[in-house]
Amino acid sequence: MKASYQYITKVFQHSLNQSTTPFEPQNEISELLFACIEINKKLWKLEDVSRMHELGFEAIAKTKMEIDLANQRRNETINQLDVQLEKLLGNVQSKSLEKFYSESPAILIDRIAIMFIRHNFIKELIAVIEDKELRHEYLGKEKLLTQNMNDFGEFLDSYFYKIANGEVFFKIYKPLKIYNDQRVKKYIKTLTTE
Repeated sequence: MKASYQYITKVFQHSLNQSTTPFEPQNEISELLFACIEINKKLWKLEDVSRMHELGFEAIAKTKMEIDLANQRRNETINQLDVQLEKLLGNVQSKSLEKFYSESPAILIDRIAIMFIRHNFIKELIAVIEDKELRHEYLGKEKLLTQNMNDFGEFLDSYFYKIANGEVFFKIYKPLKIYNDQRVKKYIKTLTTE
């Protein structure tokens, strides 16, 4: 498999188009790409629910806990994707900071996934907006977002190429999340209520 923006786009589109054909991962990377877009879709919906104050504090608190768990899965997916991309691209670490990219490929892919979801949502909005001026505004947003996605895609392809040729490298940082660690919950409470 060749790592490319085009390939990522294909996987993301399958998820967003809600195809009746089930997704058939070709390898671990395609499975992780699909997981990345799916978890971000879930987070998108949960974030929408968390802003619906009319549901009441209890529902919002429950949604916030779901967001925390989904974010943890998202971080784990990003980490696993970086591990697989490191193997595929032959990422070789160097002592030269000039070759170091602090954003890993999977972090960029995750950001692109969010752009794809936003783009898809804007297209759905445009289809139902009746106000001509508002529709025109959102058509402009769609165009700008398309350009942003293309820019990120070009950069990502260039990044993949540079990693594979030893021109740059990235590091995989283990997520150090503490908000789901029940062992320190009472200490966090102490720190935040003082």
